[in-house]
Amino acid sequence: FCALNNSRGDFLVKQFDMCYAVSCSGLLRKKRSPVECDKRTMTVALGNPRSKKWSCLPYAEQELMSCKTLIPNLDLRVQGAFTKSSFLKATAEADYLLLSTHMTEDQDSPLLNRIVLSDDSATGQESFVSCEEICRLDMTGSHVFLNSCSSACLGGLRGNGLYFSKEVFGFPHAFLIAGASDVLCALWPIDDR
Repeated sequence: FCALNNSRGDFLVKQFDMCYAVSCSGLLRKKRSPVECDKRTMTVALGNPRSKKWSCLPYAEQELMSCKTLIPNLDLRVQGAFTKSSFLKATAEADYLLLSTHMTEDQDSPLLNRIVLSDDSATGQESFVSCEEICRLDMTGSHVFLNSCSSACLGGLRGNGLYFSKEVFGFPHAFLIAGASDVLCALWPIDDR
């Protein structure tokens, strides 16, 4: 539809607002829960998780910190404050969610792709949140910005004898199923600098 032209040769996308529904249930949830954008002001930025296994992302953290000058009420949670509980709290509260972190891929099941969080301070174990867990959240009306390498990659995955497109079964899909209004992800690797 985006590439279709009208009789004058103009793209239809210039004439009409575009909305993609990844599922009927997501569309129904959106219709039942209208969002009044002018009343939504909570912005949470999470990034640069503290982890023994994953490299530090100081420039991602610096970028999130610079957002404070643009967004006065920004709730910034970086390094050790970027925990699973802070992620879950942010998804419940935030109108805008900014994430700058690493992610992992599961070649057999895209629903098991994970966002890297700070290591658990009590156990020292790695901490993640999977696409499957994100699907179960209520993020109705939220806007998600996922700054992570190839987080919206169009390449395919093979699992259980089936071929999946990461675009359909990856992070964008998970956040949209959770009720996010829109998700901005990267199609390419991102250098921290």
